Amino acid sequence: MDDFISTNSNINLNIDLLKDEEVLYEDEVAILTNKRLLTDLKNGKPKKSVEIALVDGVRQIDGGQENRFWLGFKAFAIGVGLSLVQFFIDYFLITESNNTQMIRILNTIFFIIGAMTMGSGLYLIINSLLRVKPHTTLIFVRFNGKDVTVTFRDHNAHKAFTLKELFLKQQRSLKL
Repeated sequence: MDDFISTNSNINLNIDLLKDEEVLYEDEVAILTNKRLLTDLKNGKPKKSVEIALVDGVRQIDGGQENRFWLGFKAFAIGVGLSLVQFFIDYFLITESNNTQMIRILNTIFFIIGAMTMGSGLYLIINSLLRVKPHTTLIFVRFNGKDVTVTFRDHNAHKAFTLKELFLKQQRSLKL
């Protein structure tokens, strides 16, 4: 452990590098050198380290859901509005005469559409509050040990793609 390096000025990381080791990729969640992958960065120090040669493959998984709270709120509000229209039709326009048959059908249609829209809106609101946020996870698979995971925000994160490509490129160069 000869060298002490922090290559990226906006990320405050303190890493002890091995002899002939150089940083290829540095981010808030992972550091890739020409020999190792360092993850779980706490206070600038990596908690996990795995040699590139010991990794058997990389899988990319996109997970989580987008926030649809405002869409749910709008749908719920439209459903409440339609239910209010249905209530006013029921209360003011429907009488016991035979001439109100079309108004009753219209009232029933407003009720069904309003109830379905309110239910859909309520579902979207609750689902948005309890959702898992969008993320991309890289799983570095090891057959003879624990897998190493690195998680980035957003679906199809560009940083995840960059790390994966650099890792695979470095892994191929080590096998030659």
